[in-house]
Amino acid sequence: MTINQALKEKNVLAGQVSKLKDRILQNNRFVKGEVPAYNTTTLLHEFRAKLAELVDLKTKIAVATVPMVGVIIHMAELKSLIGTLKILPAKAGTEVARYSAAEGTVYDVTIGEVERDSLVEEMEGQLRMAQDKLDTFNATTII
Repeated sequence: MTINQALKEKNVLAGQVSKLKDRILQNNRFVKGEVPAYNTTTLLHEFRAKLAELVDLKTKIAVATVPMVGVIIHMAELKSLIGTLKILPAKAGTEVARYSAAEGTVYDVTIGEVERDSLVEEMEGQLRMAQDKLDTFNATTII
């Protein structure tokens, strides 16, 4: 199985674990004399088995992706920096506050809108290249 296939399987297992947990929470307490829709003891056994499968698969994925840890961390930090730059106030000039009789405040910036947007585009390109590298690795690496 490739890492891509393992990641898809991990998502399926995580969904199954979540569904079992919900059923356990919904069916453990019931009105005396009534029969719950599910036996929580059975569900708990199923939950623990699925959880063990999920932990095993996540461990295999983590071990297999060790060579790409630097790329993955770099991608996370790029995403964070891109997010910061996108909200960076970069507009210089006079700003008049709403409902104010004052003349306004004159702002200057170190990094202007054009430079900020250029940096974002550059980093998004780096992010795409890193993602392509990771996608290739995940599609070709067998675990």
